[in-house]
Amino acid sequence: MVRLKAKNILLVSEGSTDKVLFEKINGIFFNNNLSFFIVRSSIHALYNTLKRDEFTDTVKVLKEMTSDNNDRAVLNNNFFSIYLIFDFDPQDSAYDRKHLTAMLDFFSNETEMGKLYLNYPMLESFYDHSNFNLDEYINRVVPKEDLGQYKKLVNKRGCKIKLCDYSKRTFNKTIKLNLLKASLLILDKKDLPAFAVYQEQVNQKNIFMIQDHHLRNKKTVSILNTSVFLVVDYLGKSYYESLI
Repeated sequence: MVRLKAKNILLVSEGSTDKVLFEKINGIFFNNNLSFFIVRSSIHALYNTLKRDEFTDTVKVLKEMTSDNNDRAVLNNNFFSIYLIFDFDPQDSAYDRKHLTAMLDFFSNETEMGKLYLNYPMLESFYDHSNFNLDEYINRVVPKEDLGQYKKLVNKRGCKIKLCDYSKRTFNKTIKLNLLKASLLILDKKDLPAFAVYQEQVNQKNIFMIQDHHLRNKKTVSILNTSVFLVVDYLGKSYYESLI
């Protein structure tokens, strides 16, 4: 597949904290060529706007959600790929699993309407591990009743490496840690599957269905950061296999 230049990639997220993380990823993996658009609202607000516009055009809808001239200038570019990073946030009063299912169906291809990644329960899951300890991370969950205090929980128990000190090697370890946990959730295997299996089965909708099932039946959310998977999905098979 022929790619346009990396500057034709749009990353949409919901807050300034997201941008700080992805600016670091941008420098390491995307040669500082990602374009950013901050929605400053939840995925549920985006869903309602898309529904009103009958799910026709992603960039058009994003333009409706901002009056900022700089944002509009970003969105006036033509994009080969669109990635959307949002939080699962089931404690949100607007949470609706049917809406999220519809969003994951709609945003399933980065070269069309965009590809959606949900973080469980939110972006701070990126830091919620003990020095990349897989055995510990695999079992790490947050009870439903503690979701509102999740950021404080991460500050207490999460990784102490500062983002400014993250190297490519550190990011690779973080990405692999989350890939392994996703594989366990979906395939019940504590190793990385073949790349084709990752693409077909360890997908965002299957992860969501498992997480929603756990939320309803176990009253827990399994800690998982899937937003870092966009590095895998952009760089492809050779990068994925280098992690193996």
